[in-house]
Amino acid sequence: MSYSPQLIEPIRVELGKMLIVHEIIKLFPDLDKGLIESQVDRKWADFSKIVIIRDFWNLVDSLMMGYKLKDIAKNITSQQYTWRLITDQPIANLRFCTNINGLQINTKSVSEVKTFFEANPVELQRINRDTLTEFPEDDQRHLDPIIVFKEEEALFVHDGNGRLLKAIVEGQSNIRAYIGTRNNEAKSNHWVLTSYLQRLANGKAKELLIQVLSESINAVFEFEDRVDVDGTFKQNVLDEIE
Repeated sequence: MSYSPQLIEPIRVELGKMLIVHEIIKLFPDLDKGLIESQVDRKWADFSKIVIIRDFWNLVDSLMMGYKLKDIAKNITSQQYTWRLITDQPIANLRFCTNINGLQINTKSVSEVKTFFEANPVELQRINRDTLTEFPEDDQRHLDPIIVFKEEEALFVHDGNGRLLKAIVEGQSNIRAYIGTRNNEAKSNHWVLTSYLQRLANGKAKELLIQVLSESINAVFEFEDRVDVDGTFKQNVLDEIE
């Protein structure tokens, strides 16, 4: 048994690399973005070894959920989502997925936010000033694609709400975006953090482990291969997986 093949699909890997670089540069803005990108590309140029796949997605998930509290690695790696990169995605019907910068705009569309700014020019000026502070002139993070989940016909921005707000105040009509669309796959088979599985095992959280493992063969492989726990408990859990 090994990992499911979508974990090394080029578009998912590129998406994961983008997130790593984006968060590193956000933390350490004095670093050279191009240099970090080239180092990340070299570090993860070959996914032929299991340990490389494991380390890569553990890092992405740790950064996004463990640090940023954004549970997006699950859908990035899920077989139930098909991903594509759109270089000129119209922003008008994109919807925010959080309140940001003092604005109560969670689930609102770009069109609704634009209407609000037209009626509140002082707020527009404030957001424009704050955006210039968040994205200095020499900061290239705003060029990174945003990450959008398509839910029925709605397009929700799950990462990049600040970049989308910047696009609005600067009068842009389009933005680069990764779009994830639900498909008809029966199982998710997404990545699950190895450390999360270990904590569940340490706590003998049998029912929750069974639920998590039932959703993903990748979690099963990690549980079997890497989680250190009493053998009898491990086998009992594996025997009850659907």
